[in-house]
Amino acid sequence: LYTVDTWVPQVFEIREVDESGRVVAVYTHPDFGSGNIEIVFGPDNTLYIANSGHVYRKGPDDTGLTQFCSLPINPSTGHPAGIGDLEVDSSGILYLADPYLNHRIYRIFPDGSVDVYADQAAGLNEPFGIALDSRGNLFACNANGSNRAVIKILPSGQGQVFVPHGQLSSSAHDLAFDSQGYLVAACRNSHDLYRIDSQGNITDLVQIQDQSRLSDPASVTVIRDWPASPEPVPAAGPKGFVLSGLALAALGIAALGRRKCRQC
Repeated sequence: LYTVDTWVPQVFEIREVDESGRVVAVYTHPDFGSGNIEIVFGPDNTLYIANSGHVYRKGPDDTGLTQFCSLPINPSTGHPAGIGDLEVDSSGILYLADPYLNHRIYRIFPDGSVDVYADQAAGLNEPFGIALDSRGNLFACNANGSNRAVIKILPSGQGQVFVPHGQLSSSAHDLAFDSQGYLVAACRNSHDLYRIDSQGNITDLVQIQDQSRLSDPASVTVIRDWPASPEPVPAAGPKGFVLSGLALAALGIAALGRRKCRQC
């Protein structure tokens, strides 16, 4: 398990955690900077990290991080690439959402070259959470408050609305597919996890903090609760848990929030 620390001022690092929850290694890079950090493993177990205008990588036998590529500046706006969700396909091609400023998804090839895979013409509006299905379709959730639709982008680059605006309680900052082919959306501000079928129909799966809404409250457990940082950490809001990522495996769903990893 690799986790990201960005909340403590000026501390930007990747932590490697073993099965017992013990931190066994810490990785950083002098070019790491303020802002979101996203991580994903490639098919050869290479770890990729997107942060502050660059993508970094760590091979299975590497002891540190190296810079893999630089992200482009939008020539029409002058804005550098933002960092949203990062995904990878079976051939090792990375996909990076660029929310807030450029409304794009970048495609990053194994040789480090970068192109624009989809933009506003495909229906993107501040895309953040993204996921790939087994057929090569890319799903992206818009983070704009007036347009939180989930967009399905076909391999041709054509976009279509998969889940209309208003169906999710807040924008999904992470998407993933489970073993049954359902799309799971982690909504950060409302703390909700949704499961979406192949037709775009939604089921409210679980609200992380309000266990009174669960049919089985014991189905949510804290896997790992990291100790509080010695530096002040921004308040997590009234529910105390900021839902910022998720991963799916045979045992269920691991939802990552501020200093906690929860299994559902």
